[in-house]
Amino acid sequence: MPEANATFRGQPDISLTIVSPWDVIVINIILLLASGGFSSSTPPLPHSWPLIRAHNIDEACRHPRPRSSRHSNSDIHTTIQSLLSQQARLCRRVNALRAPIHALPVEVLTEIFELACAGMKTESFCLKKKLAISAVCNHWHDVIWFTAHLWANIDCGTFRRGADTPGLLDLYLTNARNSLLTFALPLNGRFGSDIVSQIMDRMLHRRAGNIHHFKLALIDESAWRLIIPHIAKSEFTNLHNLELSFTPKHSSFVDMQIMSQMPHLDAIVRQSTSTQAIRIKTRSPHLVDFSLTRDYDGPGGLAAVESLPALKLDEQITFSSLRKFTWRHSKQADDTSSLQYICLPFVRELYVELPIRHHFDNFKPLRASMTAIKVVECNLNSSTADALAFLPSAESLTISGGQTNYCTLSQLFERLTDRQHFLPQLTHLNVRANDLNFTHPAAGCCFDNLIAMLNVRTELRVSGANLEEMVLWAPAVNQLSWAMTDAHMIELQRLSKEGLAVVIGNNNDCVYWL
Repeated sequence: MPEANATFRGQPDISLTIVSPWDVIVINIILLLASGGFSSSTPPLPHSWPLIRAHNIDEACRHPRPRSSRHSNSDIHTTIQSLLSQQARLCRRVNALRAPIHALPVEVLTEIFELACAGMKTESFCLKKKLAISAVCNHWHDVIWFTAHLWANIDCGTFRRGADTPGLLDLYLTNARNSLLTFALPLNGRFGSDIVSQIMDRMLHRRAGNIHHFKLALIDESAWRLIIPHIAKSEFTNLHNLELSFTPKHSSFVDMQIMSQMPHLDAIVRQSTSTQAIRIKTRSPHLVDFSLTRDYDGPGGLAAVESLPALKLDEQITFSSLRKFTWRHSKQADDTSSLQYICLPFVRELYVELPIRHHFDNFKPLRASMTAIKVVECNLNSSTADALAFLPSAESLTISGGQTNYCTLSQLFERLTDRQHFLPQLTHLNVRANDLNFTHPAAGCCFDNLIAMLNVRTELRVSGANLEEMVLWAPAVNQLSWAMTDAHMIELQRLSKEGLAVVIGNNNDCVYWL
Protein backbone atom coordinates (compact mmCIF):
# COMPACT_ATOMS: atom_id res chain seq x y z
CA MET A 1 0.00 0.00 0.00
CA PRO A 2 1.43 3.35 -0.90
CA GLU A 3 1.62 5.94 1.79
CA ALA A 4 -1.16 8.48 2.18
CA ASN A 5 0.92 11.37 0.96
CA ALA A 6 2.38 9.61 -2.06
CA THR A 7 1.87 11.21 -5.44
CA PHE A 8 0.90 8.93 -8.31
CA ARG A 9 2.12 9.58 -11.82
CA GLY A 10 -0.45 11.34 -13.95
CA GLN A 11 -2.54 12.44 -10.94
CA PRO A 12 -2.36 15.78 -9.11
CA ASP A 13 -1.37 15.78 -5.46
CA ILE A 14 -4.58 16.72 -3.68
CA SER A 15 -3.71 15.22 -0.31
CA LEU A 16 -2.91 18.63 1.15
CA THR A 17 -5.97 20.44 -0.18
CA ILE A 18 -9.50 20.57 1.20
CA VAL A 19 -12.03 21.32 -1.52
CA SER A 20 -14.70 22.92 0.67
CA PRO A 21 -15.47 23.69 4.34
CA TRP A 22 -17.85 20.74 4.41
CA ASP A 23 -14.86 18.40 3.93
CA VAL A 24 -13.53 19.71 7.23
CA ILE A 25 -16.83 18.84 8.91
CA VAL A 26 -16.76 15.31 7.47
CA ILE A 27 -13.19 14.76 8.69
CA ASN A 28 -14.19 16.10 12.09
CA ILE A 29 -17.04 13.57 12.29
CA ILE A 30 -14.67 10.74 11.30
CA LEU A 31 -12.32 11.73 14.10
CA LEU A 32 -15.26 11.83 16.50
CA LEU A 33 -16.21 8.30 15.55
CA ALA A 34 -12.62 7.11 15.95
CA SER A 35 -12.32 8.65 19.39
CA GLY A 36 -15.66 7.41 20.63
CA GLY A 37 -17.39 10.78 20.75
CA PHE A 38 -17.48 13.50 23.39
CA SER A 39 -18.82 13.54 26.86
CA SER A 40 -20.56 16.92 26.66
CA SER A 41 -23.53 17.98 24.60
CA THR A 42 -21.42 20.65 22.89
CA PRO A 43 -18.62 18.70 21.22
CA PRO A 44 -15.15 20.11 21.77
CA LEU A 45 -12.70 20.50 18.93
CA PRO A 46 -10.31 17.58 18.45
CA HIS A 47 -6.60 18.14 19.01
CA SER A 48 -6.05 17.80 15.29
CA TRP A 49 -8.45 20.64 14.44
CA PRO A 50 -5.73 23.32 14.04
CA LEU A 51 -3.97 21.06 11.57
CA ILE A 52 -7.20 20.43 9.68
CA ARG A 53 -7.88 24.17 9.49
CA ALA A 54 -4.37 24.50 8.04
CA HIS A 55 -5.39 21.94 5.39
CA ASN A 56 -2.62 19.61 6.62
CA ILE A 57 -4.46 16.31 6.66
CA ASP A 58 -1.34 14.15 6.74
CA GLU A 59 -0.16 15.71 9.99
CA ALA A 60 -3.67 15.53 11.40
CA CYS A 61 -3.78 11.80 10.73
CA ARG A 62 -0.45 11.23 12.50
CA HIS A 63 -1.40 13.47 15.44
CA PRO A 64 -1.87 11.51 18.68
CA ARG A 65 -5.55 11.01 19.29
CA PRO A 66 -7.16 11.32 22.69
CA ARG A 67 -8.10 8.24 24.61
CA SER A 68 -11.29 6.71 23.34
CA SER A 69 -14.24 6.64 25.64
CA ARG A 70 -17.37 4.67 25.26
CA HIS A 71 -20.50 6.59 24.52
CA SER A 72 -23.74 5.63 22.97
CA ASN A 73 -24.44 6.10 19.28
CA SER A 74 -27.09 8.62 20.22
CA ASP A 75 -24.42 11.18 21.08
CA ILE A 76 -22.88 10.81 17.64
CA HIS A 77 -26.31 10.98 16.04
CA THR A 78 -27.08 14.14 18.01
CA THR A 79 -23.84 15.74 16.85
CA ILE A 80 -24.55 14.92 13.21
CA GLN A 81 -28.10 16.27 13.48
CA SER A 82 -26.76 19.45 15.05
CA LEU A 83 -24.34 19.93 12.17
CA LEU A 84 -27.07 19.29 9.61
CA SER A 85 -29.36 21.74 11.39
CA GLN A 86 -26.66 24.40 11.33
CA GLN A 87 -26.11 23.70 7.65
CA ALA A 88 -29.84 24.13 6.94
CA ARG A 89 -29.95 27.41 8.87
CA LEU A 90 -26.90 28.65 6.96
CA CYS A 91 -28.51 27.75 3.63
CA ARG A 92 -31.71 29.54 4.58
CA ARG A 93 -29.71 32.60 5.59
CA VAL A 94 -27.78 32.64 2.33
CA ASN A 95 -30.97 32.18 0.28
CA ALA A 96 -32.65 35.01 2.20
CA LEU A 97 -29.77 37.31 1.34
CA ARG A 98 -29.88 36.27 -2.31
CA ALA A 99 -33.67 36.49 -2.62
CA PRO A 100 -33.80 40.22 -3.49
CA ILE A 101 -31.18 39.73 -6.19
CA HIS A 102 -33.07 36.81 -7.70
CA ALA A 103 -36.30 38.84 -7.61
CA LEU A 104 -34.88 41.80 -9.53
CA PRO A 105 -36.18 42.16 -13.08
CA VAL A 106 -33.64 41.58 -15.80
CA GLU A 107 -33.91 45.23 -16.84
CA VAL A 108 -32.80 46.33 -13.36
CA LEU A 109 -29.97 43.82 -13.37
CA THR A 110 -28.89 45.20 -16.73
CA GLU A 111 -28.60 48.67 -15.22
CA ILE A 112 -26.60 47.19 -12.34
CA PHE A 113 -24.30 45.53 -14.85
CA GLU A 114 -23.76 48.85 -16.61
CA LEU A 115 -22.90 50.57 -13.32
CA ALA A 116 -20.60 47.74 -12.32
CA CYS A 117 -18.71 48.14 -15.60
CA ALA A 118 -18.62 51.94 -15.54
CA GLY A 119 -14.93 51.94 -14.66
CA MET A 120 -13.99 49.76 -17.60
CA LYS A 121 -12.72 51.88 -20.47
CA THR A 122 -14.64 50.02 -23.15
CA GLU A 123 -17.67 50.66 -25.26
CA SER A 124 -21.24 50.16 -24.10
CA PHE A 125 -22.04 46.74 -22.68
CA CYS A 126 -19.64 44.86 -24.96
CA LEU A 127 -18.42 41.28 -24.74
CA LYS A 128 -15.58 42.12 -22.34
CA LYS A 129 -18.06 43.52 -19.83
CA LYS A 130 -20.42 40.58 -20.24
CA LEU A 131 -17.63 38.14 -19.45
CA ALA A 132 -16.53 40.16 -16.43
CA ILE A 133 -20.07 40.29 -15.03
CA SER A 134 -20.75 36.59 -15.67
CA ALA A 135 -17.76 35.67 -13.47
CA VAL A 136 -19.24 37.31 -10.34
CA CYS A 137 -21.59 34.51 -9.32
CA ASN A 138 -23.63 31.67 -10.77
CA HIS A 139 -26.82 33.72 -10.80
CA TRP A 140 -25.27 36.59 -12.74
CA HIS A 141 -23.61 34.08 -15.04
CA ASP A 142 -27.01 32.60 -15.87
CA VAL A 143 -28.57 36.03 -16.36
CA ILE A 144 -25.82 37.08 -18.77
CA TRP A 145 -25.79 33.96 -20.89
CA PHE A 146 -29.49 33.12 -20.87
CA THR A 147 -31.06 36.59 -21.26
CA ALA A 148 -31.54 37.11 -24.96
CA HIS A 149 -32.03 40.86 -25.03
CA LEU A 150 -28.61 41.45 -23.40
CA TRP A 151 -27.12 40.18 -26.66
CA ALA A 152 -29.55 41.93 -28.98
CA ASN A 153 -27.47 45.12 -29.33
CA ILE A 154 -24.76 44.26 -31.84
CA ASP A 155 -22.24 46.98 -32.60
CA CYS A 156 -19.52 45.79 -34.94
CA GLY A 157 -17.59 48.94 -34.09
CA THR A 158 -16.75 47.37 -30.70
CA PHE A 159 -15.29 44.26 -32.31
CA ARG A 160 -11.55 44.24 -32.63
CA ARG A 161 -10.02 43.98 -36.05
CA GLY A 162 -9.34 40.46 -37.19
CA ALA A 163 -10.74 37.30 -38.63
CA ASP A 164 -12.60 36.45 -35.40
CA THR A 165 -15.31 39.06 -36.10
CA PRO A 166 -17.71 36.56 -37.78
CA GLY A 167 -17.24 34.22 -34.81
CA LEU A 168 -18.13 36.98 -32.35
CA LEU A 169 -21.16 37.82 -34.45
CA ASP A 170 -22.26 34.18 -34.31
CA LEU A 171 -21.91 34.26 -30.51
CA TYR A 172 -24.18 37.31 -30.27
CA LEU A 173 -26.76 35.90 -32.69
CA THR A 174 -26.86 32.54 -30.90
CA ASN A 175 -27.42 34.09 -27.48
CA ALA A 176 -29.88 36.68 -28.83
CA ARG A 177 -31.99 33.86 -30.26
CA ASN A 178 -35.14 35.36 -31.85
CA SER A 179 -35.00 38.79 -30.19
CA LEU A 180 -35.34 41.98 -32.20
CA LEU A 181 -31.86 43.27 -32.94
CA THR A 182 -30.11 46.62 -32.99
CA PHE A 183 -27.32 46.32 -35.52
CA ALA A 184 -24.60 48.92 -36.08
CA LEU A 185 -22.03 48.60 -38.84
CA PRO A 186 -19.40 51.33 -39.37
CA LEU A 187 -18.05 51.08 -42.91
CA ASN A 188 -14.90 53.03 -42.13
CA GLY A 189 -12.21 50.68 -43.34
CA ARG A 190 -12.18 48.78 -40.06
CA PHE A 191 -12.99 45.51 -41.81
CA GLY A 192 -11.87 44.17 -45.15
CA SER A 193 -14.27 43.27 -47.93
CA ASP A 194 -14.15 39.56 -47.04
CA ILE A 195 -15.14 40.26 -43.42
CA VAL A 196 -17.91 42.64 -44.54
CA SER A 197 -19.26 39.92 -46.85
CA GLN A 198 -19.36 37.42 -43.99
CA ILE A 199 -21.11 39.95 -41.75
CA MET A 200 -23.70 40.64 -44.42
CA ASP A 201 -24.27 36.93 -44.96
CA ARG A 202 -24.94 36.36 -41.27
CA MET A 203 -26.95 39.49 -40.53
CA LEU A 204 -28.88 40.37 -43.68
CA HIS A 205 -29.38 37.04 -45.41
CA ARG A 206 -30.17 35.03 -42.27
CA ARG A 207 -31.44 37.50 -39.67
CA ALA A 208 -32.71 40.55 -41.60
CA GLY A 209 -36.21 39.85 -40.31
CA ASN A 210 -34.99 40.28 -36.71
CA ILE A 211 -33.35 43.68 -37.24
CA HIS A 212 -35.38 46.41 -35.54
CA HIS A 213 -32.83 49.24 -35.53
CA PHE A 214 -30.22 49.46 -38.30
CA LYS A 215 -27.29 51.90 -38.12
CA LEU A 216 -25.03 52.39 -41.12
CA ALA A 217 -22.09 54.80 -41.14
CA LEU A 218 -20.33 55.27 -44.48
CA ILE A 219 -16.75 56.41 -44.80
CA ASP A 220 -15.33 53.66 -46.98
CA GLU A 221 -16.84 53.97 -50.47
CA SER A 222 -15.85 50.46 -51.60
CA ALA A 223 -17.59 48.88 -48.61
CA TRP A 224 -20.74 50.87 -49.34
CA ARG A 225 -20.78 49.59 -52.91
CA LEU A 226 -20.42 46.10 -51.50
CA ILE A 227 -23.24 46.37 -48.98
CA ILE A 228 -25.97 47.87 -51.20
CA PRO A 229 -26.69 44.63 -53.14
CA HIS A 230 -27.05 42.75 -49.84
CA ILE A 231 -29.50 45.35 -48.50
CA ALA A 232 -31.56 45.33 -51.69
CA LYS A 233 -32.02 41.56 -51.46
CA SER A 234 -32.93 41.45 -47.76
CA GLU A 235 -36.42 41.49 -46.28
CA PHE A 236 -36.54 43.84 -43.30
CA THR A 237 -39.95 42.83 -42.04
CA ASN A 238 -39.41 44.25 -38.52
CA LEU A 239 -37.20 47.25 -39.24
CA HIS A 240 -38.60 50.38 -37.56
CA ASN A 241 -35.59 52.63 -37.29
CA LEU A 242 -32.84 53.31 -39.78
CA GLU A 243 -29.89 55.60 -39.21
CA LEU A 244 -27.85 56.47 -42.27
CA SER A 245 -24.76 58.60 -41.95
CA PHE A 246 -22.66 59.53 -44.94
CA THR A 247 -21.11 62.64 -46.43
CA PRO A 248 -22.53 64.38 -49.52
CA LYS A 249 -19.79 63.05 -51.79
CA HIS A 250 -21.07 59.53 -51.18
CA SER A 251 -24.76 60.27 -51.71
CA SER A 252 -24.66 59.19 -55.36
CA PHE A 253 -23.87 55.64 -54.24
CA VAL A 254 -27.06 55.28 -52.22
CA ASP A 255 -29.61 53.13 -54.00
CA MET A 256 -33.07 54.55 -53.34
CA GLN A 257 -34.69 51.18 -54.05
CA ILE A 258 -33.49 49.79 -50.73
CA MET A 259 -36.27 51.71 -49.01
CA SER A 260 -38.91 49.55 -50.68
CA GLN A 261 -37.48 46.60 -48.74
CA MET A 262 -38.32 48.27 -45.43
CA PRO A 263 -42.14 48.52 -45.35
CA HIS A 264 -42.55 48.92 -41.58
CA LEU A 265 -40.09 51.77 -41.16
CA ASP A 266 -41.09 54.17 -38.37
CA ALA A 267 -38.11 56.49 -38.07
CA ILE A 268 -35.14 57.57 -40.11
CA VAL A 269 -32.39 59.69 -38.66
CA ARG A 270 -29.84 61.10 -41.06
CA GLN A 271 -26.68 62.85 -39.95
CA SER A 272 -24.46 64.72 -42.40
CA THR A 273 -27.45 64.53 -44.70
CA SER A 274 -27.14 64.57 -48.46
CA THR A 275 -29.35 65.78 -51.27
CA GLN A 276 -31.17 62.43 -51.36
CA ALA A 277 -32.72 62.67 -47.92
CA ILE A 278 -36.22 63.86 -48.81
CA ARG A 279 -36.55 61.24 -51.54
CA ILE A 280 -35.60 58.53 -49.06
CA LYS A 281 -38.20 59.62 -46.59
CA THR A 282 -41.05 60.02 -49.09
CA ARG A 283 -40.67 56.29 -49.80
CA SER A 284 -41.31 55.44 -46.16
CA PRO A 285 -45.11 55.27 -45.72
CA HIS A 286 -44.88 54.41 -42.01
CA LEU A 287 -42.53 57.23 -41.05
CA VAL A 288 -43.31 58.65 -37.60
CA ASP A 289 -40.15 60.49 -36.57
CA PHE A 290 -38.41 62.77 -39.07
CA SER A 291 -35.16 64.20 -37.72
CA LEU A 292 -32.93 66.29 -39.96
CA THR A 293 -29.56 67.55 -38.84
CA ARG A 294 -26.67 69.04 -40.69
CA ASP A 295 -23.24 69.75 -39.31
CA TYR A 296 -21.02 70.26 -42.34
CA ASP A 297 -20.22 73.35 -44.40
CA GLY A 298 -20.97 73.93 -48.02
CA PRO A 299 -24.02 74.33 -50.29
CA GLY A 300 -26.19 71.58 -51.69
CA GLY A 301 -27.56 70.38 -48.39
CA LEU A 302 -30.79 68.66 -47.57
CA ALA A 303 -32.87 71.81 -47.70
CA ALA A 304 -31.90 72.76 -51.24
CA VAL A 305 -34.86 71.42 -53.22
CA GLU A 306 -33.32 72.66 -56.47
CA SER A 307 -30.61 70.01 -56.11
CA LEU A 308 -33.12 67.17 -55.92
CA PRO A 309 -33.69 65.90 -59.46
CA ALA A 310 -36.71 63.84 -58.42
CA LEU A 311 -38.55 66.87 -56.99
CA LYS A 312 -39.99 69.74 -58.94
CA LEU A 313 -40.30 73.15 -57.37
CA ASP A 314 -44.08 72.91 -57.43
CA GLU A 315 -44.28 69.33 -56.15
CA GLN A 316 -46.03 68.84 -52.82
CA ILE A 317 -44.79 66.15 -50.42
CA THR A 318 -47.21 64.85 -47.79
CA PHE A 319 -46.07 62.84 -44.77
CA SER A 320 -49.40 61.36 -43.76
CA SER A 321 -48.05 59.31 -40.84
CA LEU A 322 -45.49 61.77 -39.47
CA ARG A 323 -46.02 62.72 -35.82
CA LYS A 324 -42.71 64.36 -34.92
CA PHE A 325 -40.71 66.79 -37.06
CA THR A 326 -37.19 67.97 -36.18
CA TRP A 327 -35.22 70.56 -38.14
CA ARG A 328 -31.91 71.59 -36.62
CA HIS A 329 -29.30 73.32 -38.75
CA SER A 330 -26.24 74.87 -37.20
CA LYS A 331 -24.52 76.47 -40.20
CA GLN A 332 -25.22 79.83 -41.75
CA ALA A 333 -25.29 78.41 -45.28
CA ASP A 334 -28.42 76.34 -44.75
CA ASP A 335 -31.63 77.23 -46.49
CA THR A 336 -35.19 76.42 -45.48
CA SER A 337 -36.91 77.13 -48.78
CA SER A 338 -37.74 73.45 -49.30
CA LEU A 339 -40.14 73.54 -46.35
CA GLN A 340 -42.79 75.11 -48.55
CA TYR A 341 -43.16 71.79 -50.38
CA ILE A 342 -43.68 69.66 -47.28
CA CYS A 343 -47.15 68.97 -45.88
CA LEU A 344 -47.40 67.66 -42.31
CA PRO A 345 -51.12 67.23 -41.57
CA PHE A 346 -50.79 65.09 -38.43
CA VAL A 347 -47.61 66.33 -36.78
CA ARG A 348 -47.94 66.72 -33.00
CA GLU A 349 -44.39 67.71 -32.04
CA LEU A 350 -42.21 70.34 -33.72
CA TYR A 351 -38.54 70.93 -32.88
CA VAL A 352 -36.77 73.71 -34.77
CA GLU A 353 -33.37 75.32 -34.35
CA LEU A 354 -31.98 77.70 -36.96
CA PRO A 355 -29.00 80.06 -37.09
CA ILE A 356 -29.55 83.66 -36.07
CA ARG A 357 -29.73 84.99 -39.62
CA HIS A 358 -32.54 82.60 -40.57
CA HIS A 359 -36.04 83.96 -40.47
CA PHE A 360 -38.99 81.80 -39.52
CA ASP A 361 -40.89 83.29 -42.45
CA ASN A 362 -39.61 80.30 -44.43
CA PHE A 363 -41.96 78.18 -42.35
CA LYS A 364 -45.07 80.07 -43.48
CA PRO A 365 -46.02 77.57 -46.22
CA LEU A 366 -45.59 74.79 -43.68
CA ARG A 367 -47.74 76.34 -40.97
CA ALA A 368 -51.06 75.71 -42.65
CA SER A 369 -50.52 71.95 -42.28
CA MET A 370 -49.36 72.11 -38.65
CA THR A 371 -52.48 73.32 -36.88
CA ALA A 372 -52.62 70.17 -34.72
CA ILE A 373 -49.18 70.63 -33.14
CA LYS A 374 -49.25 70.31 -29.35
CA VAL A 375 -45.55 70.50 -28.41
CA VAL A 376 -43.13 73.11 -29.75
CA GLU A 377 -39.45 73.61 -29.02
CA CYS A 378 -37.49 76.30 -30.83
CA ASN A 379 -34.79 78.86 -30.45
CA LEU A 380 -35.84 82.48 -30.08
CA ASN A 381 -35.06 85.14 -32.65
CA SER A 382 -36.83 88.22 -33.94
CA SER A 383 -39.35 86.27 -36.01
CA THR A 384 -40.24 83.48 -33.59
CA ALA A 385 -43.35 85.18 -32.24
CA ASP A 386 -44.73 85.65 -35.75
CA ALA A 387 -44.13 82.00 -36.57
CA LEU A 388 -45.76 80.75 -33.36
CA ALA A 389 -48.94 82.65 -34.18
CA PHE A 390 -49.74 79.95 -36.73
CA LEU A 391 -49.82 77.19 -34.10
CA PRO A 392 -53.20 77.66 -32.38
CA SER A 393 -53.25 74.20 -30.75
CA ALA A 394 -49.84 74.39 -29.10
CA GLU A 395 -50.04 73.50 -25.40
CA SER A 396 -46.35 73.37 -24.50
CA LEU A 397 -43.70 75.84 -25.66
CA THR A 398 -39.99 75.50 -24.90
CA ILE A 399 -37.64 78.33 -25.79
CA SER A 400 -34.04 77.12 -25.99
CA GLY A 401 -30.73 78.16 -27.48
CA GLY A 402 -28.11 80.73 -26.63
CA GLN A 403 -29.56 83.40 -28.92
CA THR A 404 -32.30 84.39 -26.48
CA ASN A 405 -32.04 87.91 -25.10
CA TYR A 406 -34.29 90.28 -23.18
CA CYS A 407 -35.55 91.97 -26.34
CA THR A 408 -36.81 88.80 -28.01
CA LEU A 409 -38.10 87.44 -24.71
CA SER A 410 -39.92 90.68 -23.97
CA GLN A 411 -41.52 90.55 -27.42
CA LEU A 412 -42.72 87.00 -26.76
CA PHE A 413 -44.21 87.92 -23.36
CA GLU A 414 -45.98 90.88 -24.95
CA ARG A 415 -47.54 88.70 -27.63
CA LEU A 416 -48.63 86.16 -25.00
CA THR A 417 -50.79 88.80 -23.30
CA ASP A 418 -53.14 88.44 -26.29
CA ARG A 419 -54.36 85.01 -25.29
CA GLN A 420 -57.30 85.09 -27.68
CA HIS A 421 -55.22 85.28 -30.85
CA PHE A 422 -51.76 84.07 -29.81
CA LEU A 423 -51.27 80.49 -28.55
CA PRO A 424 -54.67 80.36 -26.82
CA GLN A 425 -54.19 76.74 -25.65
CA LEU A 426 -50.76 77.29 -24.08
CA THR A 427 -50.48 75.87 -20.54
CA HIS A 428 -46.73 75.39 -20.09
CA LEU A 429 -43.91 77.78 -20.94
CA ASN A 430 -40.38 76.47 -20.49
CA VAL A 431 -37.53 78.96 -20.95
CA ARG A 432 -33.95 77.78 -21.25
CA ALA A 433 -31.85 80.92 -21.52
CA ASN A 434 -28.11 80.88 -20.90
CA ASP A 435 -26.84 84.30 -21.91
CA LEU A 436 -29.22 86.74 -20.24
CA ASN A 437 -27.55 89.69 -18.53
CA PHE A 438 -29.41 91.60 -15.84
CA THR A 439 -27.57 94.80 -16.83
CA HIS A 440 -29.27 94.87 -20.23
CA PRO A 441 -31.45 97.99 -20.65
CA ALA A 442 -34.39 95.86 -21.83
CA ALA A 443 -34.52 93.84 -18.61
CA GLY A 444 -37.08 96.09 -16.91
CA CYS A 445 -39.38 96.06 -19.95
CA CYS A 446 -39.07 92.28 -20.12
CA PHE A 447 -40.29 91.88 -16.55
CA ASP A 448 -43.11 94.37 -17.13
CA ASN A 449 -44.34 92.22 -20.00
CA LEU A 450 -43.86 89.04 -17.97
CA ILE A 451 -46.04 90.34 -15.15
CA ALA A 452 -48.67 91.55 -17.61
CA MET A 453 -48.70 88.13 -19.26
CA LEU A 454 -49.09 86.30 -15.93
CA ASN A 455 -51.98 88.57 -14.96
CA VAL A 456 -53.80 87.55 -18.14
CA ARG A 457 -52.77 83.87 -18.20
CA THR A 458 -53.31 82.89 -14.60
CA GLU A 459 -53.28 79.18 -15.48
CA LEU A 460 -49.93 79.30 -17.30
CA ARG A 461 -47.13 77.34 -15.69
CA VAL A 462 -43.71 78.91 -16.16
CA SER A 463 -40.70 76.66 -15.66
CA GLY A 464 -37.28 75.88 -17.04
CA ALA A 465 -33.99 74.32 -16.07
CA ASN A 466 -32.12 77.60 -16.46
CA LEU A 467 -34.67 80.13 -15.24
CA GLU A 468 -32.17 81.27 -12.66
CA GLU A 469 -30.16 82.69 -15.56
CA MET A 470 -33.09 85.01 -16.27
CA VAL A 471 -33.04 86.43 -12.79
CA LEU A 472 -32.07 89.98 -12.08
CA TRP A 473 -29.32 88.98 -9.70
CA ALA A 474 -26.85 91.22 -7.91
CA PRO A 475 -24.99 91.27 -4.57
CA ALA A 476 -27.29 94.01 -3.30
CA VAL A 477 -30.96 94.55 -4.03
CA ASN A 478 -30.54 98.30 -4.42
CA GLN A 479 -28.48 97.70 -7.56
CA LEU A 480 -31.60 96.30 -9.17
CA SER A 481 -33.82 99.25 -8.43
CA TRP A 482 -33.50 100.61 -11.96
CA ALA A 483 -34.55 97.28 -13.49
CA MET A 484 -36.68 95.44 -10.94
CA THR A 485 -38.87 97.87 -9.06
CA ASP A 486 -40.73 97.21 -5.85
CA ALA A 487 -43.87 96.85 -7.95
CA HIS A 488 -42.18 94.08 -9.91
CA MET A 489 -41.27 92.25 -6.73
CA ILE A 490 -44.75 92.59 -5.23
CA GLU A 491 -46.41 91.36 -8.41
CA LEU A 492 -44.06 88.40 -8.78
CA GLN A 493 -44.65 87.42 -5.17
CA ARG A 494 -48.40 87.68 -5.66
CA LEU A 495 -48.25 85.60 -8.83
CA SER A 496 -45.96 82.97 -7.33
CA LYS A 497 -47.32 79.48 -7.90
CA GLU A 498 -46.20 76.05 -8.98
CA GLY A 499 -43.25 76.41 -11.31
CA LEU A 500 -42.70 80.09 -10.55
CA ALA A 501 -41.56 81.42 -7.20
CA VAL A 502 -39.58 84.43 -6.08
CA VAL A 503 -37.28 84.07 -3.10
CA ILE A 504 -35.32 86.84 -1.44
CA GLY A 505 -32.36 85.22 0.27
CA ASN A 506 -30.87 86.39 3.54
CA ASN A 507 -27.33 85.92 2.28
CA ASN A 508 -26.09 89.36 1.19
CA ASP A 509 -29.68 90.30 0.31
CA CYS A 510 -29.38 88.41 -2.98
CA VAL A 511 -32.40 88.06 -5.23
CA TYR A 512 -33.17 84.69 -6.77
CA TRP A 513 -35.93 83.71 -9.12
CA LEU A 514 -36.56 79.96 -8.94
